[in-house]
Amino acid sequence: MTGKELTHPNWQRNLTGLAIAIVFGFQPIISTLIGWPFMGIQFLCLSVSLFSFLYLFEFTQSGRRLHLYLALGLAYLTMHIFGTGLAISLSVLFTATLLITLKWSQTSDDKLALVKSLIPVFVVSALTLGHTYLMLKGELHTDAENVSFFTSITRYGAILIEFLHTSLRYIWAQGGCHQPEMRGMETDSIYGWGLVIIVLITIFSSINTYLKKPSDELLMRISFLTLPTITLLIIVAMITYRIQSEPSHNVIIGYINTDRYLIFSSFCGLVYCLGLFLRSNIKITTSVAAAFCIAAVFSIAGNAVFMHKVPHIVWPEKSISHEEYWNEILHSVQANPDHQSASWNQSMSVVTVFDLKPLDFQALIEKQLKLQNSAESD
Repeated sequence: MTGKELTHPNWQRNLTGLAIAIVFGFQPIISTLIGWPFMGIQFLCLSVSLFSFLYLFEFTQSGRRLHLYLALGLAYLTMHIFGTGLAISLSVLFTATLLITLKWSQTSDDKLALVKSLIPVFVVSALTLGHTYLMLKGELHTDAENVSFFTSITRYGAILIEFLHTSLRYIWAQGGCHQPEMRGMETDSIYGWGLVIIVLITIFSSINTYLKKPSDELLMRISFLTLPTITLLIIVAMITYRIQSEPSHNVIIGYINTDRYLIFSSFCGLVYCLGLFLRSNIKITTSVAAAFCIAAVFSIAGNAVFMHKVPHIVWPEKSISHEEYWNEILHSVQANPDHQSASWNQSMSVVTVFDLKPLDFQALIEKQLKLQNSAESD
């Protein structure tokens, strides 16, 4: 999938690809995510995004309009799964438009076919913008005063660099890291904006080189670099917009220290690094494949030790049996059914980060108790 050199994969390349997938998949951030059913939404969104990216890479090589339709359609589908889908759809739309424009500028014939390829781009763009309008229209408005534009710009750079920093660190050290503090946010922001400039220069340099000397491999590299970059930049912009009414910088911690957000930045970073590899002098030899395989083996081992040793120390609440906890609630409520009693109003903070009480599940509890009484009477 990565240009002429990989048109006919050999065992070294296949093994390297598998090893990279293992290193990404067997890390603490993934293990903790799959333990929470709600994260199925994130995984579904990420999976659909992956197929969208894949078909856009296919379109980059083949030029077939079917691949473009699939890429755009799947990208728009992510918006119906998770809010982050907006970033996916916009990045795929932008990259597809860029690819069509670059191909159009370097071909002397069949330009009409490329122009026709813009039709689905316009259609999905309209759907995406309409969907976005409805999302923003349905957003709850408050009287809270927004932070200054300069503060938002500062936060943007800080979130970006901390996203990538924490994603890299969490590959092996999640749970062993200290809670981050935002006292150095201004410094973080400088590094974040510096990274934005470096990444954009890398993309523009590839585009400029392609315009001078076009090649399929270089066009593929542009796809690999642009897709994850635009996706991550938009995700950070969405978060910055979301917290603009929060004056405390500590609100950022909830985003840069949470698995469900970090998984997207981790994935974008992986794809971008693969894009950098395409024009490097590194060849996938037996030694390279062996090195990645060793990394994969130790990733599995490290993740196994992490899951065995760390969670019950860092997150003691994860060792609580939710089934036993729920049965205790049923028993206490059955013994004291008064809705104003402590049984109904006790906090459930030991098993959830949400502010919930048994009274919030009144209908479910009463139905389950009724079923239990019926079963006992039978």
